[in-house]
Order: sequence, then structure tokens, then C-alpha cells
Amino acid sequence: MGKLIAIGTNDGFKLNEDHFGQSRYYDIYELDERKCAIKVEARQNPYYESHKHAEVDEILKVIGDCPVWIGSAMGERSLKRLAEMNYEPVILEPMTIDEALKAYLNELRKDGKH
Repeated sequence: MGKLIAIGTNDGFKLNEDHFGQSRYYDIYELDERKCAIKVEARQNPYYESHKHAEVDEILKVIGDCPVWIGSAMGERSLKRLAEMNYEPVILEPMTIDEALKAYLNELRKDGKH
């Protein structure tokens, strides 16, 4: 199985503009060997209405198997904690999910990471 990418969204079309942990859903993509992202599922976030800032443990219960988290806003403490746990939080300007995936994949290809 390839690397899993979680993208915070409220509508399945664009990034949630609020904090990542307050996303209604996480669209999960798998990165294949050619660095192409394939959607595998949409997970409901049971904490989206009640999530408090810096409560990373709640969100880990939902998407802890995804090492890459893409959103448009995340608190500094959460960013720091995720990095310490070897997750890759990616913060982008509000845009569509397709645009966010393209931006992330372009960076991977440019950096030669996988």
C-alpha cells in the first residue's frame, strides 16, 4: 500500500477553510508508485462540531494511518506535535482538492521525495 494522504474538506470539493480538525470529512488518497494520488475513501470526522484546537489525539483516531495531512489552517501546537510524530502537515491557501493535490504532488516531484 502506498502513502496515505488525508485532505480536510466540508464538501468533498474544496479544502475546509477553517481549522483542519474542524473538517466535516477527510478525503483519503493513496499515493501510488508513479506519485499519482487515487481517492480511496471519504471518512466522516465525528469531532467536526466539537473539536478543540490542539486536540490532535482526536483527529489521530480518525486519520492516524495517514502520514500526510493537507488543509488550509492548523494551529501551531498541532503542527509542531505532528512534525515531532513524523507526520507531514501541509498548509495551503484555500483551493479545490484537485488543486491541493496537484500542488503537493508537484512539490514531491520537485523534491524527489515519495
